[in-house]
Amino acid sequence: MFAAPVNFFSSLSRTPRSNIFFWKLFLRKGRSYTVTKGSYPAKVEAGDQGKGVYIVRAAYEDHGANDMPALMAEKSFILRSTTVGPHDFDEYVGVNKMSFAGADLAIPAKSGSYMVLKQIDLAGLSAVHLQATAPKAQLNAAGGKVELHLGSPDGTLIGESEFLEASEGGGFAPSPMIAPIALPNDFNGELQGLYLVFTNARKENPGSLMVVLTIEFKMARGPKPVVEEENSSASSASKDDFFTGKWDLTFKGTPNGDSKMNADINRNAGRLTGNLIDPEGKNPTVPMTDIQESPDGIEFSFTAQGFNVNIKLSKADQNNLKGKMMDMFDAVAVRL
Repeated sequence: MFAAPVNFFSSLSRTPRSNIFFWKLFLRKGRSYTVTKGSYPAKVEAGDQGKGVYIVRAAYEDHGANDMPALMAEKSFILRSTTVGPHDFDEYVGVNKMSFAGADLAIPAKSGSYMVLKQIDLAGLSAVHLQATAPKAQLNAAGGKVELHLGSPDGTLIGESEFLEASEGGGFAPSPMIAPIALPNDFNGELQGLYLVFTNARKENPGSLMVVLTIEFKMARGPKPVVEEENSSASSASKDDFFTGKWDLTFKGTPNGDSKMNADINRNAGRLTGNLIDPEGKNPTVPMTDIQESPDGIEFSFTAQGFNVNIKLSKADQNNLKGKMMDMFDAVAVRL
């Protein structure tokens, strides 16, 4: 679960923000600027039972300048396992928490009981999978289904499971309850509370519905595998060399007008490397850094006047790329 970075200039329109950026880029010569970027693979450590969490904290502070006050901002996010224990929700209403033989259990005591996870990121989720049982012998369970609601127990319904029938036999052998998630068309990606509401409309005052043993959130796409560094240049044969060669780059609409550069991209030991060349020969060649490729695009950086400039390009067709420079200015590339 992740969220967007803090925007420290949200109160400014696009034009002032771009002017501030290029003032730094072209006028503050001799100053060094860095951009924090990269990735961190969140692995389950040896011996961890899947209950550990990662806490990501982003903080910003400057000293102000030219009679402007200092800016400060901070935000934290908790990244946790997709498997959530029955006792690990943030709020319970009408749900009894019990433990048996070392296992944590949740028992909805009536129709309309619910459990809440507050302020979670729902983007990319495809379903909630529960393992539950409804034994008549031990609990006189009535069975039921689980509904997924946004923001409140009667909020927008985004999914529900099939009805879990009560079992005549004894024991706690679980059955799967799968609630596919369909987010509303106006979903804006904000963190929201997710309510798991247990219902049984077949009986009046049905009493306890079931015993919930496990809850797991399924992603629409599985996590990216952790790729170890390649030690053999032979791996280059399996790479798609779409991006290698020479490209004519144009950055449109900058304060200095449209800007052009040529990119010369090669593959060495399985990795892309490259340089940016001034087509008029007036400026020295600049190396491309932090090159990252995917089946659909390429991202790289270069240094200009001590400032790190980021370029993101996506495939338009076999000989053209299009994208953005610093997420602000249009960028296009044509194969030479």
